[in-house]
Amino acid sequence: MLKPKYIYTFVLAIILFSCNDTNFTSDSESKTLHIEEKYLVTNGNSVLVSKKEFNKSGLLVFSYEYRENGNLLKSINYSYSENRRKERVTTFDNNGQIDKIELSNSTYGIDGKLLKIEKTDTSGNLFSTVELGYDSKGNIEYLKEQENENLIETHFEYNFLNGNLSERLTKVIGQEDYIREKLTYLDKLKVIKESYNGKGLQTSKIIYTYRNDGYIISEEYYTSDNSFLKKYTFSYKFW
Repeated sequence: MLKPKYIYTFVLAIILFSCNDTNFTSDSESKTLHIEEKYLVTNGNSVLVSKKEFNKSGLLVFSYEYRENGNLLKSINYSYSENRRKERVTTFDNNGQIDKIELSNSTYGIDGKLLKIEKTDTSGNLFSTVELGYDSKGNIEYLKEQENENLIETHFEYNFLNGNLSERLTKVIGQEDYIREKLTYLDKLKVIKESYNGKGLQTSKIIYTYRNDGYIISEEYYTSDNSFLKKYTFSYKFW
């Protein structure tokens, strides 16, 4: 089920991708991405934590998440029709047996922006709905998540510097605290995201490093006192 923390991560991924869609010098612009793999680097070893597979049209068709011991945690199958994307999400237990299956239906506008996500069980019973709204510049302005009888509404505000997103304020309606995220562009290939709570205290830092063609190379995570926490690296295969 979608929780606020998941929503923040999901939206941030959209924003980071769009704000780095700048004048990259592409060394693979004529190629279509086939496979993306994400690895957790620990003690000099790389452990596969996720894998995405794309078709020759560039559409995501399969994705997988793995536990640190290599066992499959989740698999997602994607299918498309007109302005919709359907997902079949299968979660596995520690023994590799199916734990649960959920279905997701995403609706997009004519401009390609995500408008709604509906989640059901395999019997078609709706248990979660997420609606997204956008401001006049195309930035996500709010998220409304209805989970059974519980409504969570999240609003976003943005600041830009030299055309790039520099700060985002995230606030859940009804809660006093909020999240302030600041982006610092060291150059077009490296971005630092620092997160702060409503009291102005830093809670985390992530350093994103990109290839010349815009694909991400690595994510480095740090604690609130800037101590190194973990690092992920990415590899790609093209059609």
